[in-house]
Amino acid sequence: MPKKRVAIDLGCGLGAQGIRFSMLGCKAVLYDLVDVGERIERIRQSLAIQNLEFRQIDLRLATQEDFPAVVGVAYSQRFIHHLRFDEASRLLAMLALRLCTGARLFISASGLGSELGAGYAHFSTPVEQRFAPLAIAMQEKHSMREAVCLYTVAELEQLVVAHGFTAIRTWASPFGNIKGVFERV
Repeated sequence: MPKKRVAIDLGCGLGAQGIRFSMLGCKAVLYDLVDVGERIERIRQSLAIQNLEFRQIDLRLATQEDFPAVVGVAYSQRFIHHLRFDEASRLLAMLALRLCTGARLFISASGLGSELGAGYAHFSTPVEQRFAPLAIAMQEKHSMREAVCLYTVAELEQLVVAHGFTAIRTWASPFGNIKGVFERV
């Protein structure tokens, strides 16, 4: 009997995507620094979902053992920009060891070319050192007060591809968020 596919959601927020994965039959493991475990558990019980798990963790401090041994799908929606470039690289290196060949990774980040880049102090800083709070007006508008690393399409693609993935598609959304679908090779 084949192993059941495992899907992970990094920086899951309220957990909507992980819940979708579990309802499609995947075992879903959701990760976030914010404790949404009670909410996830209520949803799991109300929908009688058996294959849904939440782990509260600071992914900057994660170890390889924090992830399932074999992952078929990894998803991360606008989370990676909350990490310094080297922290994001370390996380992707660990994930690459857990994602099976052919596994898919969807990842998105806030874009340097989006309105978030207006007045961003590190706009011209190389991505490897880029990590600063947004301009005050953008902090207020988007309720993002912590430092972030904004990306271009090429920078996000280079970051992910460096860890054993091939880009299937990368693009900037109409708002300027950076998105990519990658396959583990």
